[in-house]
Amino acid sequence: MTPKKPAAAMPLAIAAAAAVKKPRGIYWMGETPMQCGVCQQPLDDTFIDGATSRGWLQMDRKCHSMFGHGLGAGCGQQYDKQTDGRWRKVGG
Repeated sequence: MTPKKPAAAMPLAIAAAAAVKKPRGIYWMGETPMQCGVCQQPLDDTFIDGATSRGWLQMDRKCHSMFGHGLGAGCGQQYDKQTDGRWRKVGG
């Protein structure tokens, strides 16, 4: 029976791959919203997926400032459009 190698003896490439974690939950995964859920105006380069008295909506910053419940867990998240077309979470 061969004894197990200690973790320090693990090949460097495997150890490096295990140490690198891909960011999770930083990109919008749902259908891309085209307009604000409050004022129906087209969304440009930022939207907030946030709680309101009417439930959760995707909205522009102006409507979020009037009707949103802030940013953070249980309140809302802000997403900015990236040059590759994806929406990255930048707040909340």
